[in-house]
Amino acid sequence: MTLRYTAGFAVLPLAVAALLLAAPSVAPAAEGRTYYVSPRGNDEATGLSVENAFATIARAAAVADAGDTVNILPGIYVGRIRPARGGTAEAPIVYRRHGDGEVVVTTSKETDGGKWEERFALKLGAGCNWTVIDGLTFRDAEGWIYIGDYAHHNTVRRCTFQRCRMYHGIYVNSGSFNTIADCKFLEAIPYPAGWTADDPEPALADYISIWRDSHYNLVQGNEFHEISHVGVCIMGHDPEFIASHNVVRGNTFHEPKWKCLSFHGAEHTLVEDNTMTGLAASFIQFHASRTIVRRNLFTRSRAVRSKPHPTYFHGVLWLKSGVNEYGSLDLAQHSRIYHNTFYDCQVPLTYRSVTGLVPVCNNVFKNNLFHTFTTPLRLPMPFYKNFTTQQANPFTGNLLFGGPEDGKVFELMADGAAEGRRMALAEAVAESPAMCRRQLFDGNLEADPQLTDPAGGDFRPRPGSPCIDAAMPLTRTRFAGQGTRVVVEDALYFCDGFGLIPGDRVQIAGQPAATVTAVDYDTGTLTVDRALSWPQGAAVHLAHHGKAPDIGAVEAAGQ
Repeated sequence: MTLRYTAGFAVLPLAVAALLLAAPSVAPAAEGRTYYVSPRGNDEATGLSVENAFATIARAAAVADAGDTVNILPGIYVGRIRPARGGTAEAPIVYRRHGDGEVVVTTSKETDGGKWEERFALKLGAGCNWTVIDGLTFRDAEGWIYIGDYAHHNTVRRCTFQRCRMYHGIYVNSGSFNTIADCKFLEAIPYPAGWTADDPEPALADYISIWRDSHYNLVQGNEFHEISHVGVCIMGHDPEFIASHNVVRGNTFHEPKWKCLSFHGAEHTLVEDNTMTGLAASFIQFHASRTIVRRNLFTRSRAVRSKPHPTYFHGVLWLKSGVNEYGSLDLAQHSRIYHNTFYDCQVPLTYRSVTGLVPVCNNVFKNNLFHTFTTPLRLPMPFYKNFTTQQANPFTGNLLFGGPEDGKVFELMADGAAEGRRMALAEAVAESPAMCRRQLFDGNLEADPQLTDPAGGDFRPRPGSPCIDAAMPLTRTRFAGQGTRVVVEDALYFCDGFGLIPGDRVQIAGQPAATVTAVDYDTGTLTVDRALSWPQGAAVHLAHHGKAPDIGAVEAAGQ
């Protein structure tokens, strides 16, 4: 079973990024040297053969230059690594495991402390760009990797991370175009002995923190296990920064216990094709704007506490607007949440707004599948005097099945309220025009989605499923036209790949799919890779089989 469109989104980014991500190893430039490091080596040696290997990775990092490869033999390497320089687009520096067995990078507790960015086992700071870290194991270090001070185009891939002793495991601090791919995150700071799920939030450590002036970073294909705070945190942190155009895709989160993803002071984040399952405070702490959340599988979510708070944590998606502890605005606004599957989730949606002056608004929930949920979907509805239609949160084209026994599938909540008004779907449809000044509940279905084997992990709709070909258009064309520039009513559904992955494949007016090469969110203009023609009001979908996409994250069997 595969998520929808995954094959169409294989990692084929810019030529250099493809070189860094796709191949099992990155070939050095023709003139580059190959160095060797071995536990049995000698830092006074040349490092140019296994027999003359260096003893420490730090020694190799001091001499490696653009185009060089550092082959590291299995063993345990104690000490911090501070590369003297980076590579180039044409000639990256590669540090990689050489031979069978683990290459373990660790630091001694005796060296803990000091300046924050110096506490990591590996630091890629200013000037350390175009560096590849391949196949290493970071274990029992104070911190694992620091990428900061505007370091860019670095790749960490196929590495394993287990136990650290500080809040950030991997810390991207004002860095851009960096990639963390195909890694395993086993454990950060272990939970305290005797900690129970009803104790306060542990806030022990994040696996990956992407903070401050950080943009165009890619987190892809990683495997996350028990999380002692957040799996991936993207945060502007300081009021002057907004972290933007970052991508989190194709990752799996197993029994996270706390939070898989957390976004604060961020915008234009793409979250797609991830799988999250098990006990959690929340799968996504969603305090950011202009985020695309699509084609994710959210399964078997259970609240970490025995008594879930109705509006705080404990939702697959937890939306919140307010002022954070750093003085920045967290605005859960203008996001597009579509084509996801929520299966057997205790609390699929919840939200909190500290004040009606900072509303959770203009987020659209469309073409999602909600299958088996025990609490109502908590949707923010700003019921205050300055209400406008742009401050609503439309819920359209979704399929609901197996909700609360009383049929009250929604709890519509005013900003700042601890409780809302529970409603059945029919009640919400009937009252929306008066309550919200427009219809916010178009095209939703209550029906058995007839999935192939959801209990066994196969979420494809079977033949005859009401999900098949039933998705509503994401948006429509604003004007009739022809060419490669298409003006649409709402461009926030789409992504041009941010220079990291291919742009969206879209179908307009039933024509063959075209690739989005640029999005102008201000004018609502999509630029595509080939000429099209379309009438005014033409349906715009992502690429699909059949007459229209299916509802949910996964296409029907046989498609």
